[in-house]
Amino acid sequence: MYSIALAIEDYVPVILSAAGLWTVTRLIRTGAREHEDVAPSIGGTALAASALIVAGGVSRATWKLIIAGGGPDVGALYLALFPALVVGYLTLATAAWLRWTSPGSRRGRATALIPAAVAVALLIPFTVALQSPDSRTVPLAWLLTGAAGSGALSLLLARRAWRRGLNRLGWLFVLNLAVTLALNGVARAAQASEGVQWVQQLINTGNQALFLVAARRLAAIADSPDLEARAR
Repeated sequence: MYSIALAIEDYVPVILSAAGLWTVTRLIRTGAREHEDVAPSIGGTALAASALIVAGGVSRATWKLIIAGGGPDVGALYLALFPALVVGYLTLATAAWLRWTSPGSRRGRATALIPAAVAVALLIPFTVALQSPDSRTVPLAWLLTGAAGSGALSLLLARRAWRRGLNRLGWLFVLNLAVTLALNGVARAAQASEGVQWVQQLINTGNQALFLVAARRLAAIADSPDLEARAR
């Protein structure tokens, strides 16, 4: 059972994540518009992927709020988070990779969706085969796959910062990745008390704030020719 306050707080990291993902998406979309060697559809794909991730977070927070208010357990709202994270993060990370590490490529939307499509194609039969009312293996598999996409995105952002001589900024993205992995490790444990859940949520909130700050700093460098020149 969740308290109303705990459920409402769960929207805070979602909002911070939305702001951070929008910043990253803007970096990808700007590059796709400015460089002829990048397929324009990459920017649209990144935006759709970010929107999907945020929608999954809102769905999960809404499920928690309904439960906290004494409402029914709407399983679809709870489960929507997992495919949203898998498809969203893997697609966004691939779009960033195509934008930043593949000069001369015209690969676009279809290529960016391939890792997500493969992951979902593998996870669906896995889910059908192993799903049971008390199984924690299936949601964990989806969660870890989504975390892999999130981690790939953080490493690509760190690499972009390091290549501009922004070492501290790059390590902020690595720290974000480490905290994300730690939180996913905690998710393997049994249902925690509300006090422990408060700690987990507040750590997640701080981690999303860290991601937003780092992403905005990287965007500021990209938006300013003078700062970009000094960073190289």
